Amino acid sequence: MTAVLVLVTARATPIAPVTLARSAPGEVSRRDLLLSVGRRPRLAGLYTEVEQVRGDSFRADWCITDLIRHAATCGAPDSGVVCPDDGTEFTALQKQVRGP
Repeated sequence: MTAVLVLVTARATPIAPVTLARSAPGEVSRRDLLLSVGRRPRLAGLYTEVEQVRGDSFRADWCITDLIRHAATCGAPDSGVVCPDDGTEFTALQKQVRGP
């Protein structure tokens, strides 16, 4: 089974669907989230910006900033392929998050 996470900007515009494997029905594992942070670090940075602007956390039990810190310092699983997120699609996501 998979879960699809959608980043919502301050303007409530959904962006960047990210599909992750579920560890149990209805729950995304911490390992999957750490892998996603490692594979798409620039996208994780955008999630951080959204959390700060909205004053909300990525999940009720984890904020993305903590996941990024944990991935960097606590031996997260090897992310394998890292997506550079340096194309026009990512630039469009940044504009959605940051506004005009």
